[in-house]
Amino acid sequence: MLAGDRSTESNDEIGGLAEKTAPFRDAFFAAQPEIPAAVDAAIAEVMESAPGADLVVMSDHGFTTFDRAVNLNTWLWKNGYLALDGGPDGLGGYRTIATIAPRLLRPAGCLLVEIGIGQESAISELFTQNGLAIVAVRHDLSGIPRVLAATLR
Repeated sequence: MLAGDRSTESNDEIGGLAEKTAPFRDAFFAAQPEIPAAVDAAIAEVMESAPGADLVVMSDHGFTTFDRAVNLNTWLWKNGYLALDGGPDGLGGYRTIATIAPRLLRPAGCLLVEIGIGQESAISELFTQNGLAIVAVRHDLSGIPRVLAATLR
């Protein structure tokens, strides 16, 4: 499914999002110019740790126009990779990821997942129990663990 069946419309045509957010985006990056460099450094680190591996970077930042888009969540849901409800402990989706990632990762591959506040230990344990090794934890600007990197053991 393409972006709400609006594949020929840009973000500007869908409510003027890019125009409305540009002043905030520009002010944010002007106040924190280290962010793009930090993102570049993190991507370089991942690529250097897994030479020859495929790297997919996904972002929901929404600050650019597009001519065509894929509704990734719809595709993930239809193919059984997305949990619409994390269950009572919020870890349902991570259980699914922990189960299928060892089959999908290439030997030099690296899985990166965004985690919620307080979930680092539980998700690390799930991944470890399913044959993955946690190789890095990245914190957000507030110092909260936000991304886990895992590889095959």
